[in-house]
Amino acid sequence: MVIVLIGLAAGGYFLLRSQPESAATTTTMSKLTLAGYDQSGRVEWRVQATRGTMDKDGNGELHTVTLSLYANGKPRLTVVAPTLTFTGNQARLAGGVTATLSGDHRLTTAVVTWDKTTNLIAGPGAVTISSPDTHVTAPGFSYDPGAGRLTLTGGVTARISQPTEITATGKKATYVDGRIALADAVTIKSGNDVYTCVRAEYSNDTITLVGPVHGAIAAGKLTAVQIKVTADGSTASGNVKLLLDSAFFRGKNGA
Repeated sequence: MVIVLIGLAAGGYFLLRSQPESAATTTTMSKLTLAGYDQSGRVEWRVQATRGTMDKDGNGELHTVTLSLYANGKPRLTVVAPTLTFTGNQARLAGGVTATLSGDHRLTTAVVTWDKTTNLIAGPGAVTISSPDTHVTAPGFSYDPGAGRLTLTGGVTARISQPTEITATGKKATYVDGRIALADAVTIKSGNDVYTCVRAEYSNDTITLVGPVHGAIAAGKLTAVQIKVTADGSTASGNVKLLLDSAFFRGKNGA
């Protein structure tokens, strides 16, 4: 990996780790840009900061930071934070971190760690993905810019308002290009109706439950391979079975 630093301070060359010993232990820089490139010369990451300090071993702290991650030379994720501290190839962004995802989705968390060698980032604390119609929370996350995939772990809760209001929970979830997919012990609540399924996906105002899907609905019980919810209504498909309560017919149970 090639590292390039542009800054308004001569001490910036410390990041290149080829400088002779200096009497100064700390160097202050301003308006700096740091970038890493792969063996083909394509940018992998870029850090911009208003100011920063660095010691002779290449460890330091940057302020008012924008971190941009790339894959195959194309931008994948932009992360903004008040501070970035680094020791060798390990970095920590803190002070309230915000990342721009697809469309109007935003990720917020307190702290993010970043490994410059793998270009992977992770959040060791609570994380939120939000948009006007989506609110997703989890205890932690990781992001792989090569795959363009954000993984939420530790138990995920998603509240969605379009095309209908639901609350979904699962042990884990992934986010790729605006599509949120919950998996592992997924439960969906919509009003008084409760569904369980293998996976639940949300994208472009469409909710898809992938099963087998089991639903306890107001009128009885429903099972299907898939249930899709759009602004036009709900559609169940694949081995659909509906058992209606006796109150539905005001008589005996029927199907």
